[in-house]
Amino acid sequence: MQALGAPVDRIRRYLALTLAEKAAKAKIFYDVYRDERRGAGRIVAEYWLYSVESRYRTQRGFFPFSFDTSHPNDLEHVFLILAPRAGSFSDSDDPSTGLVIERIVAGVHDGRVPNHVTPINAGARLAERPLLLVELGSHSLAPDVDGDGNVRTNFDIEPRRITWGLHDTGRIWAWRSPDDAQRRDARASTTLIPAGAPGAEGDRTYELAPMTSVDAAFRSLALAPAQEESAFRGQVNPFKRLFGKNDGGSPALRRPSSSADHGNVSRLLNDSVERQRGLSLGFTNTFDSYTVMLGGRLPLATPGRSWPALTADVGVVFPSGGFVLDAEVLVSYEIDTQIDLIGGAGWPTAAASVRPTGWSACNCSSVASDCVVHSGAAARSTTTRPTSVSSTTSGNRLL
Repeated sequence: MQALGAPVDRIRRYLALTLAEKAAKAKIFYDVYRDERRGAGRIVAEYWLYSVESRYRTQRGFFPFSFDTSHPNDLEHVFLILAPRAGSFSDSDDPSTGLVIERIVAGVHDGRVPNHVTPINAGARLAERPLLLVELGSHSLAPDVDGDGNVRTNFDIEPRRITWGLHDTGRIWAWRSPDDAQRRDARASTTLIPAGAPGAEGDRTYELAPMTSVDAAFRSLALAPAQEESAFRGQVNPFKRLFGKNDGGSPALRRPSSSADHGNVSRLLNDSVERQRGLSLGFTNTFDSYTVMLGGRLPLATPGRSWPALTADVGVVFPSGGFVLDAEVLVSYEIDTQIDLIGGAGWPTAAASVRPTGWSACNCSSVASDCVVHSGAAARSTTTRPTSVSSTTSGNRLL
């Protein structure tokens, strides 16, 4: 415990390092496995990067408030889905030479914003090493497949319900703006590539280590779970914690094996659907006065951004005469990363003492926003060059 120190001490020690000293400590943790659910011969390569803190402030959304979402400890990831090249694995003595990147899936704000998905089509114009650009402060990742320093919808990333890209400014509107992020180039960013790769410089590389080494390092500390959490949890005002302020104590912010995404690429790919699933809290004027309703939402259809998402909501309404079960069909549309506008029709099962006066009005749903950082390198010796990592004073880049 004394060797680790408090989170604030580790952050202070890290910030005191020079850029070269920080680069010398850069390490990416990986795991590689077969996943036939993605198709015959598919292999998933996971890459995980730990940062001592996330420092990010959201602003300029539906509500004119600024929220500090900073927290100690930040563990982020990118998955590469590798597919067999045309032909057979038996075409080469080294199976990895028959693999190409089929899809890149980069985590964005811990799934609170739809993740970035990048299909790599045959014949697509790629950089020698596809880049991963890193959001300033929060470390959210976005692929830059042609290496031009920008993130373009329909080229670098697929359009999603919210297509995030990079928001260095902290703006949380559901649509992108050209001033959300600065262009990443050699003058404004620092690029890290895998140690030993062609062109690697001694102070601008990162080391690759197996993901299992993280758990092994924690086991060597011989800490009880409560002691480990205490060593990584920051000091957060209980009132702020009640309203979602992250204290950094979650194991998923320091151990890849504790993340729900580990070994589950389908979860990353289907996050737009998962975002519509959850608890619903709002008000309705279905009865003689405005009353509170509480329930659960299940997604029915999540089309593209042009159309609202369709969900089913089953819950309980609490009018003055007693609680009432209520079923609803709702449409929702994202205004920013925290606010969805929701409207629809409801069918309450009213008790004899409770009389409905109409259909339900609308609710407001909240979805939080958080932070990320990460980097990737191609699995072992695939024919696709290793991904690189790049950091900048105005933003970060990964290759």
